[in-house]
Amino acid sequence: MPNNTLLHSDNLVALNNENSIVLDCFCGSGTTLVAAQINNRKWIGIDQSELAIEKTKKKIEEIDSNLFMQNYDYDFITIQKERKYL
Repeated sequence: MPNNTLLHSDNLVALNNENSIVLDCFCGSGTTLVAAQINNRKWIGIDQSELAIEKTKKKIEEIDSNLFMQNYDYDFITIQKERKYL
């Protein structure tokens, strides 16, 4: 686990309870969501960048492939932007 994830993990454990919901409105590469997943927090991640969402998915899947971690239940939902032309 990278140092940045460890820092996020420490903050999540200190600032909320297990099974709390973590909302990350700009999830970027998913570090906060990975920390939430590892520390038994439910999470909601939002990002408009498809690249950011793909990076987050990959990080979450890497957690699930670790033999020492329990499997988590999660789902990714994609919402398409409606384009309006004037």
